[in-house]
Amino acid sequence: MRVGITSASLSQKPAIFDDAIAAAYGLNEGDVIVAIHCGSRGLSHQVGTEFLREMGIEAPKAGIELPDRELACAPINSPLGQRYLGASGPASIAHWPIAKSSAI
Repeated sequence: MRVGITSASLSQKPAIFDDAIAAAYGLNEGDVIVAIHCGSRGLSHQVGTEFLREMGIEAPKAGIELPDRELACAPINSPLGQRYLGASGPASIAHWPIAKSSAI
């Protein structure tokens, strides 16, 4: 189900890989899990789009070979990396819609 930027999915967990974590959440093998996501992709997508081209150009200068044009990166301590880090912080906060999550 998808409604705007909110989605829910159902899945059955066929196996438990970490007994301690499963126990902490009260999960058992075969349980049906409901996952609900509510957040904003808009700001994150905008930040990614704005930096994708620039990082693609700058990566080879930093000795980074990228296997796909949709993958991009920059050394975190470079001016570009610092600009991206500064822009992505507010974008990640937008993924924490506290009021909406609390209502669910």
